[in-house]
Amino acid sequence: MHEFYRPSGHKTAAALAIIPAAAVASAILAPFYAALSLYIPLIYANTFLVAGYGALVGFVAGKTAKATITLSPPLAGLLALLGGWIGFALSWACWLELFYEHGNGFANTSAEEVARFVLDPRLWIGILFDPEEFKYFVEPIYERGLWTIGKSNSVIRGLPLAGVWVVEFGIFSLSAGIAASTQAGYPYSAEAGAFLKVEPELPRGAALPAEKSALDDVVRDILLAKLDYLATAPQVERGEPGFYVTLRSHDGSPWGTADVTIVSKKGKKTEKRSLARYALLPNNAMTAIRQRLG
Repeated sequence: MHEFYRPSGHKTAAALAIIPAAAVASAILAPFYAALSLYIPLIYANTFLVAGYGALVGFVAGKTAKATITLSPPLAGLLALLGGWIGFALSWACWLELFYEHGNGFANTSAEEVARFVLDPRLWIGILFDPEEFKYFVEPIYERGLWTIGKSNSVIRGLPLAGVWVVEFGIFSLSAGIAASTQAGYPYSAEAGAFLKVEPELPRGAALPAEKSALDDVVRDILLAKLDYLATAPQVERGEPGFYVTLRSHDGSPWGTADVTIVSKKGKKTEKRSLARYALLPNNAMTAIRQRLG
C-alpha cells in the first residue's frame, strides 16, 4: 500500500518573509476591496468579494512559502494571516472614510473621484491610529445599518450587523489561510531539492470494473493510495467512464505523486470526482502507469 505525500514541516527564518508579502498584497488590494464592498452593498456579493480578497492574499503568501521552502502548511497559513490582517484593517479604514466622504452611492460623486480618493492613502489611513475617530465613524453605521436582506428589505443593524462583520473577517482569514497553506503543502522532493512538476494528464484512463462490488473495492483502494489497478486495467479513451491520472515528478526525485479522478455517466450526464491527491508512487510504479495509459 502506498501513502499520501505529507509535508516535512521544514522551515527556516526565511519563512518570516511570508508576513510582509501578505501584508503588501493585502494593503495593495485593500482600497479596491473597500470600494467594491461599499458600492456593491449586497451582503451576498460581499461574501464572494471578501473570499476572493483573502484567496488572492493567500496566493501571494503561498508563493512566498514555496520560494522560502516553507513546508509547514500551518505555519504558512498563520504567517499569511499575520500579514493579511494588516491589509484587512486598511480596507476598513478606507471603507469608513470613503463612506463618509462620498456616501454609499455614485449619486453625488463620480467613479473618477472615488478612484482618486482610494488611491491616496493619506486621505484615509489616519483613522487607524485614532481609536476615538474610528469609534465615531463606526457607531452610526452600527446603529442605523447599511445592508438590506431578503425581499422585505430589512436593514441589518446592531448585533446582526456586527455578526456580519465578524463573518466577513472569518471568511477573509479562512480563504487566506487555506490558499497559503495549500501551496506550502505542495509535494517537495528533498532528494531533488525542488518541488515536483505537473505532467500533462495521461491521454487514456483505466476502465471502470463492470461489477459494482469490484468498482467499490477499486475506489476504496484508490482512496487509500493503493493504485495497482491503474497499471493493469484495460484502457479507455479520454472522456469515457474510467479513472484518469495526473502525475507529478522531477528528474532528480526517486518518487512522485499521482492525482486520480473518476469519470462516470448517469444517463446523458458526465460526472467527474477527485478520488486521490498526492498519492506517493516510486518511479517504477509511475513508469508502469505511464506505459499503460500513455
